[in-house]
Amino acid sequence: MVLSKRERYIAIATVAAVGILGLDRFVLNPLVSKNSQLNLQIDSCEQQLEKARRLFKNSRRKSQAWAQMQSNGLRRKDAAEAEGLVLNRIRDWAQDAGMSLSSVKPERTEKPMAFGKITFRATGTGGMTQISRFLGRLKDADVPVRIGELQITARKEGTDDLSLQLGISTIYLSPETEKDRPIPVPSSQEVRP
Repeated sequence: MVLSKRERYIAIATVAAVGILGLDRFVLNPLVSKNSQLNLQIDSCEQQLEKARRLFKNSRRKSQAWAQMQSNGLRRKDAAEAEGLVLNRIRDWAQDAGMSLSSVKPERTEKPMAFGKITFRATGTGGMTQISRFLGRLKDADVPVRIGELQITARKEGTDDLSLQLGISTIYLSPETEKDRPIPVPSSQEVRP
């Protein structure tokens, strides 16, 4: 069978078209698809890596803050020492913020479990800026404090003269906790001959 020149060109063009379509279908499309999947995986891994870096950076900073908090506030002490420490800090924070405190007094002392807990009732006045600075100092405190109750009211309607009432609590490690705690006895699995 002899093909004419025209038929040979058509056959060559047909084979080339089928070859190009086959190459596109079985080689190029899978490669492009695999490339897009790999790009998505790379993006996902880069996001996970950035999240892990932020976590490590945050962990170092939080560990330092926790160590400072433990050394400054969560020490073995009696209720009077813990009370004096927090009373002085509350007054210092209010003074730094430019807020005027009319009263700060301990309200009650509790001793749940291994920690002692003291709650204070504080009342003061100031503008929105002073009160927000004071609350910021409480939030960033180097001693363990927690705001349990908070009430802000306007002393004069339409002015920036506000009254603040809040309940602040702190915890401390009681010195008698170690004496009261029973000595642990190792189990038979922990003792090896």
